[in-house]
Amino acid sequence: MPISSRLALVGRLYRRAGVRGVLGAARAAWDYYREPDVVTGSPLFLQVEPTILCNLECAFCINPFLPRTRTSLTLAKFQQLLDQAPSVAKISLVGIGESTMNKELWAIVRHAKSRGIEIGTTSNGTILTDRIFNEIFDSGLDFLNFSLDGATKGTYEKMRPGAVFEDVLANIERVVTEARRRGRPPIAIWFLSTSQNIGELPMMVDLVKELGVTRLCTQGVHYWGHEDWHGRAREANSIPELRQTLREVAARARANGIAFQALNFPDVTAERGCKWPWKGSYITADGFVTPCCENGSDPDKINFGNVFQTPYAEIWNSPAYQQFRRDLRDPASRPPICVDCPSYHRTLTI
Repeated sequence: MPISSRLALVGRLYRRAGVRGVLGAARAAWDYYREPDVVTGSPLFLQVEPTILCNLECAFCINPFLPRTRTSLTLAKFQQLLDQAPSVAKISLVGIGESTMNKELWAIVRHAKSRGIEIGTTSNGTILTDRIFNEIFDSGLDFLNFSLDGATKGTYEKMRPGAVFEDVLANIERVVTEARRRGRPPIAIWFLSTSQNIGELPMMVDLVKELGVTRLCTQGVHYWGHEDWHGRAREANSIPELRQTLREVAARARANGIAFQALNFPDVTAERGCKWPWKGSYITADGFVTPCCENGSDPDKINFGNVFQTPYAEIWNSPAYQQFRRDLRDPASRPPICVDCPSYHRTLTI
């Protein structure tokens, strides 16, 4: 992180929580590198699920199959959550639902901004009312990602049943045009790479450039912590010549002035890369604290408590969380939920 960014972070934390917030951040950063059982500082980062509601049934999403209550995070609950995390500096409002379906989403963003917290979200781009359009720019949103898993109508609509390719492109282009005029928020396109659509990743560079976006990200498929999804995820992630494809896309992106990033394509010969239990938590819309964004979307599979019933500080260093950290540190006792997780190993170098 550049020195200017670090100073800005310290300034935000001081304004929000005074010396306590700054010291908490320093402890969290130190523990991130030490990986102790007990983390003395509260996390700098949280991924908070804004809603479980979604208007699509995407090909590699487990949302339609989960028996979870269809609920959304309220502003009051979000305020309660923030009061328990004095050092948090960045929040990603992302979960297994479509964020814009939370009617209090923009009030949540505004509240986070009033507390000096960097906050952004991800959307499938299918819903863009005039209110949502205006809130993207007026709420103070720091970053916005759009999910776009195909460069052609046929592939995209197969990946995201229920969406209309032309409508999504029009929505994204409308937002990007206004973002360029205002100078914010930064927009990125996220492409879920699978064995079925990887052939269109090079074409995504051209599409992203045409849309006026300057950042393209791609990642692999995960199995959501459900044993019966292992085979499906492994098949989706079995991409011949993946590293070479990513290198070619990276070169094509550079030539077109597009920043390209590949994430969650594990190099199984590399050491563990996951730092989630020391970095932060994934907190579901109904308040359950889970260990990561990859396999924490179903609290019935794993959770360490609920922040609306137990203080987060107690959950963060509970015996179960400590045991999870110990198990993750030891390759011989890797938690079962981490098997096949594309974020466990370091990402392939390209």
